[in-house]
Amino acid sequence: MPDRFASISTLLPTRPTVEPAQDQVSDAHPDAASVGPSRSSTRPGPGRSRPPRRTTDQPKARASDAADGGTRRIAFRLDPELHQQLSERATKTKTSKGNVVLDAIEDAHAAGALTHQEPPTRTGMFARTPDRGPATPTVLVEIRLTSQAVRTLDQLVERTKQPTRTQLLHVALSHHFREAHDADNGQL
Repeated sequence: MPDRFASISTLLPTRPTVEPAQDQVSDAHPDAASVGPSRSSTRPGPGRSRPPRRTTDQPKARASDAADGGTRRIAFRLDPELHQQLSERATKTKTSKGNVVLDAIEDAHAAGALTHQEPPTRTGMFARTPDRGPATPTVLVEIRLTSQAVRTLDQLVERTKQPTRTQLLHVALSHHFREAHDADNGQL
């Protein structure tokens, strides 16, 4: 059968040929090779072992975290009504959803509406998980923010004692759209 790629064989990079692996003879058992292959002969020798896995408590730093100009994608879930309001505001103001979110955070922060109120906890013999409300539909939203904005957002989560970044964004957007609705209706 003729070689189909003979005409372009000079254009293709050549691959190094792989030699078949030879059984390694263990130093501890020099006659192991004459007995036949054993389980230890198929394992890599001491010089060919894998490097140990690195265990870290901290996640690997991203290059965008170190640079002020880098952007990051932030994903969070919103109620369908809030998502609709966010989309409509972004379209109406001809800006991105990320900019609307940042405006909402600044507005809610200036009004002092971001502080998280801890629900009263029951005391007793057992540590309890927080009560959850009924399941509600949500919409996944993804926005792009600068790394500096993400750092500031995470600092706000810590300062306001919000449980998560999503909770902070939900509170900020709810406050922002409620204030805008009240202003439109003259209820300020």
